[in-house]
Amino acid sequence: MKPQIETRSLLRCDRVRRAVLAPVLAGIVLLTLAAPLRADEFTVTDQKFGPASKPNTLAWAIAQANASSAPDNVISIAEGLQIKVDNAAFFGVLQLARITRSVRIEGNNATLVGNPSFVTSSGDLITKDNPRKILSTDIPVQGSYSFVSIGDEVPTRTTYVVINNLNADGLNQFARVEKTARLDFTGGSITRSVNFTDQTVYSPGFDVQLAGELNVTGLQANGNYALNNDGAYQGFFLVDAGARLNIAHSVVRNSKTGGVIFLNGGTAKVVSSIFSGAGGVTVASRANSFGAANIVNSFIFLAGASALQDGLDGELLPNKITALSGSTVNLTASTVVADLFSLDTEPAVFADGIPLDAEDGGTINLESSAVMATIDEANFSGQIAYNNAGLSTPGTLTADEWSWVRSTPTQSEGALRALFAQPTLRTDRSGALYVATLSASPRIEAMPTYPNASYPIEGGILIDVVPNADGANRLVNPIDGSFIDTDVFGDPRTTVGKRNIGAVQVKRVPDPSPQLLGNSDLNILWPPDHKMVAVQVSLRAIDDETPVADLFLMLKVTVSSDEVDSRNRGDREGDVDGFDGFTAPVDVTDMFRLNDATGVIEGTIYLRAERFGNGRGRTYTLEAKVTDDDGLEGSVILEIKVPHDLR
Repeated sequence: MKPQIETRSLLRCDRVRRAVLAPVLAGIVLLTLAAPLRADEFTVTDQKFGPASKPNTLAWAIAQANASSAPDNVISIAEGLQIKVDNAAFFGVLQLARITRSVRIEGNNATLVGNPSFVTSSGDLITKDNPRKILSTDIPVQGSYSFVSIGDEVPTRTTYVVINNLNADGLNQFARVEKTARLDFTGGSITRSVNFTDQTVYSPGFDVQLAGELNVTGLQANGNYALNNDGAYQGFFLVDAGARLNIAHSVVRNSKTGGVIFLNGGTAKVVSSIFSGAGGVTVASRANSFGAANIVNSFIFLAGASALQDGLDGELLPNKITALSGSTVNLTASTVVADLFSLDTEPAVFADGIPLDAEDGGTINLESSAVMATIDEANFSGQIAYNNAGLSTPGTLTADEWSWVRSTPTQSEGALRALFAQPTLRTDRSGALYVATLSASPRIEAMPTYPNASYPIEGGILIDVVPNADGANRLVNPIDGSFIDTDVFGDPRTTVGKRNIGAVQVKRVPDPSPQLLGNSDLNILWPPDHKMVAVQVSLRAIDDETPVADLFLMLKVTVSSDEVDSRNRGDREGDVDGFDGFTAPVDVTDMFRLNDATGVIEGTIYLRAERFGNGRGRTYTLEAKVTDDDGLEGSVILEIKVPHDLR
């Protein structure tokens, strides 16, 4: 029985041990489950994009991030790494990767490099440096790849991706943002993106699908082309119904896509950005979703709408600001310059490359904005704006009192005022600077280097100001609600409370200070008999915004003498209104009154007709100053002399 007793004792001890340890183990398990999961970081050092099975490639890092359930994962690419995408295995239709879980990609100025090419039937090699559309008779040499799709086509979760400082050169498209996904792209560049494929691949930049969101800050894009079958109307940014696009402090040049933005029922907010060459914006509707674009503090240069026609299927790339089918474009404190000569087409399918086009119930609104064109006045008769009245439902063009539109040879000031329903619209003869043609064929290559092309000096567009730009007219960023304090080129947006119409602040602001003019009934006191003489003084204060009554309230008048006030040799004391004007200027402001009937400030001062007999003569100096509501001063100086003699 002894062994049996020992067995029972052991079992009993085990039960006791488990009873004691159970709560402790449970607590450890609970603590483990409650502890936050640590984010995973995947490092990319390989110069080839993939495959996903090879560690430290970008394809591998994306696959690992997709498989990780940890939050806030990071993909970190080696500084300045050149990642070759040629001959990479791709996901889906020409896309290198898909990101299905939220992740942050630190690009560290790395570049995705592709070298797409094909050979024409005549034996010419076409690359990203000399792009044109691929034809059925051409032979592909190296494929054209898009970088990434973000989110699931049938979304099961929201995918939020951040990409910082990653560049792309020679891709097909950079990113496609799927339904309910979000991409924040900051500080990278996209260059020479071309669609060398007969597949239906859209914009060479970004494609934002239903309910997707794309936020772009600090992008530099240059020389990107939509050359696929559906490329004639695709922009660098393609935004679908219900999707959102926010762009800030970015530059898109020479996109050659028929425009930078194509909104197909989506919304866009563009702030402090530059679109240059093929810089148009098209806003349309889809599935009862009306597109809307708000462009603020931005500069848009339109040129070369038919630059890629080249006899290829007769396609023309519309390069203008267009509002279609009930959609809206708002231009606020922005500048639009169109090279109408280079936008001209034969036949004039697009109304001679007209830069503002409201059609079929679409609306374009100008607020404190400037629109002008460079033209060949001898040979070209284009329009600068129209609302396509030939449609059953024409569009609408509006402008506020601070907008300016330059007329063309066939669109007079009166026609523009009627078209914009703005009888006080600022045009060539309402304070604006009329600009001569820059060249006989002012294409983009002939435009001055930025920012000079948009300044209202040296071939710029406008000299005028919007008042109270630090107060009631202060410009608000529609993306985050902050105030915009610099123009599109980073210069101060306002000067003494005023700013230019359009997106740029002039380098040489016309002096907005008040003017003060003055005269006196006596310029010479004679004879020098030591007597006090009454001198009548008239002052006229002029300011564009501050009433003369307010200027008078801030008036200050002083008089000084250049000879000592003494009693030597028969002289008297108190030469200026009974006071010593040599030691310090004498304040005589109280001697002046405002004549309400004439608006002239009038006063009487008393000066002694006296000078040193052995001197060169005495000069009394009257200085008057007024200050306007902005704190700016206007002044005038008058001199009254007591000469030594009258010779």
